[in-house]
Amino acid sequence: MSTRGYARLSNELWRSTKGRKLTKKNPSAGWLWVMSISFASDRMSDGHLSEDDVLYSLDADQQDIDFLVAEGYWIPAPDGGWDIANYAKWQNTKDEITEKRVQAAERQRRHRAKNAVVTDIPDATEPTTAPSDTPVTDMSRVTDASQNERHAPAFNQNQNQNQNTSSHEEVGDARDTTLSREGESDTIDAWAPSPACDGLVDELVAEGQPRVDLKALAREYRAKLHARGCAHYGINPTPASIDAYFRTWITTEAKKLAQQTPTASAAARTVTGRAQPDHYKPQAHVHTAYCEHVRNLMASIEHMFDRAVQDGQWGTSDYDWAAQAAADSLNQENTPEQALDAALATRKEPAR
Repeated sequence: MSTRGYARLSNELWRSTKGRKLTKKNPSAGWLWVMSISFASDRMSDGHLSEDDVLYSLDADQQDIDFLVAEGYWIPAPDGGWDIANYAKWQNTKDEITEKRVQAAERQRRHRAKNAVVTDIPDATEPTTAPSDTPVTDMSRVTDASQNERHAPAFNQNQNQNQNTSSHEEVGDARDTTLSREGESDTIDAWAPSPACDGLVDELVAEGQPRVDLKALAREYRAKLHARGCAHYGINPTPASIDAYFRTWITTEAKKLAQQTPTASAAARTVTGRAQPDHYKPQAHVHTAYCEHVRNLMASIEHMFDRAVQDGQWGTSDYDWAAQAAADSLNQENTPEQALDAALATRKEPAR
């Protein structure tokens, strides 16, 4: 079963020691690992890969399989296949995806039931008054006609002349508009935050921003779209467009949460009468080869390393390797002196 969706890869993968080691030591095994994540997400297998999946669907060779197992990327399974390590930590499981679909279907069902309206449009050929049992005579015809002319509104004549054209066209236009809005409402109800939204939340958290409550924010977002319509926000009534605009809401919400002061949090705890956990504690800075701390640290020894890229535009210079080694050392809470030693340890001795 193939599904539309996304798998997640951490933004830290490309610069992490583990990721750089993988691409340096065995690029084909690294690509196999990435493809296996996509395959498991598409099949909703919760990270499990059967032997047939690996050998025939992913076309893997035994050398790459052994490498991924030895390095801890894959774990042998009892059925002869493999499980992707830590898959459920980073990816949506089958149960989570199914739950989101059920919730979306239920929202759509409730919305349709709430907005179900039966409109009866009277047929122009049917009489609007009940027939009378009074005998019809010449005198009664004259009397009824004079009363109708005296009490009929002034616009009736023009209305009757155009009732076969304009009134029916207006009804048709109204029906088209109603159907259009109903289709848009169904799309809004069926939408749910995509894995890309979850990835954006994780990315903002890694940058030190507060974690956004996606479920609560999505409920508010749907209510706004129902109230004002997609056109009000300049987006198309399609799942992709709705999801893309929602990601701007996530960024804005994270900034709003970050601006909340400790005083406001303390007041909230006083009102509720119980201590509330501090969800917005900023995370520690993660050093990289290009952060300001590492650049300043490397300034005294950068002349000792070659900045030329050895393997083309996608390669890594000697300086980059040294700077990353220093960053890794700082992330392990070593001193700046120890970080410099780690950087110098990557220096290649000149050939004799």
